[in-house]
Amino acid sequence: MNAMNPFFRRRRLLGAIVLVLLLTGGGFGIYALFRVRAYEQKVAATRFSGISPTVVKDGVYHGEYDADLIAARAEVTVQNGKLTRIRLLDYRHGRGETALAILDEMVRRQRLDVDVIAGATNSCIVIRKAAELALESARSRDG
Repeated sequence: MNAMNPFFRRRRLLGAIVLVLLLTGGGFGIYALFRVRAYEQKVAATRFSGISPTVVKDGVYHGEYDADLIAARAEVTVQNGKLTRIRLLDYRHGRGETALAILDEMVRRQRLDVDVIAGATNSCIVIRKAAELALESARSRDG
């Protein structure tokens, strides 16, 4: 009697399915850990030039910064050496919705170097960097 009992066949099949699911889930878990680590390193390595709107000609400028899990594309308007508007044209974030308050704060204080918002630190860094790159694009346009 070489025929395997149907109960054991189903049990073996179920075991194989569980094993495949565990291996697949583990692979995705490892991938996610590496992706989060790379994102955290990129945000931690982000540096700011300290550019001021006073050195930028009047105009509307665009900049974007992508830290993998968080990315922002900013539009910065400068008139008479002052920030008059900063808005996000695109914003990919996790729980960083509260970081949007930093846009008004940068305009109100007339600088990009403002305090980050608790709970949205990395999102604030990405938004600030996108705005800075917008101002930097103005400087590179001028030569």
